[in-house]
Amino acid sequence: QQQQQQQQQRPPTKVEQTNSLELGKGLYYDSITGLHVARGLTVELIAQTGEPVQFVPRGMGTASSYYGGNRELTHTTTSTGTTGTSGGGRRDSGSCVFHSKPDGAATFYDPTVHRDGGFHYCINSERDQYGGFFCLEMDSDCRVVDYVKRLGGHPNDGCFEPSNAVRTRWNCNGGKTPWDTWVSCEEIERDEGGGYCWQVDPYGRREPQRIMSIGTGEWEAMAVDARYSVPVFYFSEDDRDGAVRQMTPRSGRYGAAGWDTLHDDQAEVRYLVLRQDGTFYWSSRLGEGRDSAIRSFPNVEGIAFDVVDGVPHLFFVSKRLEMLFTLNFDTNRWYSSSTNGPMVGEGDFRSDPDAIVPVAGKYLFIAEDGGGSPGVFMKDLRSESYYTVFQHNRPRNGDNEETTAVALSPDGKCLMSCLQHQGSCYVFRREDGGTMKHLNTRLRLR
Repeated sequence: QQQQQQQQQRPPTKVEQTNSLELGKGLYYDSITGLHVARGLTVELIAQTGEPVQFVPRGMGTASSYYGGNRELTHTTTSTGTTGTSGGGRRDSGSCVFHSKPDGAATFYDPTVHRDGGFHYCINSERDQYGGFFCLEMDSDCRVVDYVKRLGGHPNDGCFEPSNAVRTRWNCNGGKTPWDTWVSCEEIERDEGGGYCWQVDPYGRREPQRIMSIGTGEWEAMAVDARYSVPVFYFSEDDRDGAVRQMTPRSGRYGAAGWDTLHDDQAEVRYLVLRQDGTFYWSSRLGEGRDSAIRSFPNVEGIAFDVVDGVPHLFFVSKRLEMLFTLNFDTNRWYSSSTNGPMVGEGDFRSDPDAIVPVAGKYLFIAEDGGGSPGVFMKDLRSESYYTVFQHNRPRNGDNEETTAVALSPDGKCLMSCLQHQGSCYVFRREDGGTMKHLNTRLRLR
């Protein structure tokens, strides 16, 4: 019986087939979503700004409520005000509409909550006055079963209001912690006082809390090096002189790493300086960090940490320069490369790089801001080539569109992403049912 319970708590996986998905072998046009998608993937629209979120009834073997994509649109009537997840949400498809300007995102799995192998797909809202952080609860087949607000939002948006609600603005990107909470970063200009980064529990079990040690700024994203008992955090700031911060909490201050680790008001904060000889160091002076940003990496967007072939790396992108920067922590050296290529197969990455998501030490998913046909692209960290996952070629706002909310389901079989200004969120699956964490060798991952 104990073995059966353990098996029920694990996210379900499928045996991967290695002869179907070949990124770089062409795109097909999906007329319902308006996306050009890599062959071997399917696409489905799961949420739309301003519309009630449609739920699949819990425990259903087949989906009965879809917005579209590759499946027929039907509707499921859900009673208003019924009990939601154990995290305290409320299922209310009649009045709780999907939030606007979806941005940074991550997925979360807790076996005490997701007994069926589902997960939470949680997304920031970069709205100017009523930003926030919202969660779509998904089942094991990546279908929506609930939708809840966890931070900010409008008090009259129809969603269940958390106790002691906190209002935030311009919640851009952020990052996931090793203990499965989210850091939601406000991108508020410094001449307006700047914004804060907030730690948020995706299940609503703790109230959101500001991270005070790094102060205010025009924050973008957070990455974490969790190789040691006390993690090291990295924060990016989207400004011409936005210094990249390294925040190191005091060792053993709070025992095992967890929620309180991020709220050590005496944590050490240092600032990245790139030398022209290809080396780098972390300075205790903010001015040095800002000067280095102006010279070398203005307007940093996404930032991520991963171990590649046993070597720890920090990655970040400068949207102004359209460059990807890589810091090698073993050699203490850095290098940069253009995000404009080389591209394998169809598609073109020609505008500003945005969020980045590392996967299995093999590749990065990179979102795009602007350009008239924004997409999500995969960069192979060994061949340095880029591949198109999808592109949108009919933006409603001209060049003013961007891809956001890139995240993988915990088992890797679903990739989620949104179009921010259009407010459309999608799920992509491999046709062969395989995982996107271990793509086949035809991607030249050598």
